[in-house]
Amino acid sequence: MILTDSAILKSIENGELVVKNCREDYLQNTSWDVRLGKNLFVVEVIDLDESYFSEGVINPKNKDTVNYQPKVIDLNGGVIYPNRLYLGVTTEYFEFNKSLAGTVDGVSSLGRLGVSVHQTAGYCDEGFKGHVTLEITTVYPFILYPNMIIGQMVFHRTEGQVTNPYNKKKINYCNECSDNPFPIPSNYHLKF
Repeated sequence: MILTDSAILKSIENGELVVKNCREDYLQNTSWDVRLGKNLFVVEVIDLDESYFSEGVINPKNKDTVNYQPKVIDLNGGVIYPNRLYLGVTTEYFEFNKSLAGTVDGVSSLGRLGVSVHQTAGYCDEGFKGHVTLEITTVYPFILYPNMIIGQMVFHRTEGQVTNPYNKKKINYCNECSDNPFPIPSNYHLKF
């Protein structure tokens, strides 16, 4: 079940949901618009010159095959380019407590300009606490601005008791509330 604006506000009142740095005027009828933080990571493949790699290839077993180059977007904006991956972060902070989960997706007006804000990981499990990391790509060169609306969070009511809490998972992407949040790089290598 997707929560409406009144149900979202009620979930905040009763402690099921914590939101920080959210602008109440960005609350839509079934979602909350989220803004882009100023810190990005440009994802770069590192050429380790290993015999079975002819050029730089990401090896999910080895975190050292990827470099996360920090980039700060100033008020004049920062250009992103096609065929690159950028990790961004929401200025908004969420805590999904009892019986709630969320999904983040792009806004259609940016999608119509060729910008995508997540590749596969748009889901925030019950128990997630943090700023949401965004996996940003673009079809055309595009200027991003800090605090621009980049996506929307949709809130879902869960059913049943959670037996595998999020904070007990091997890979945990939670982070602290910050006025200057950073994206969280991949920790997929921990699955091996």
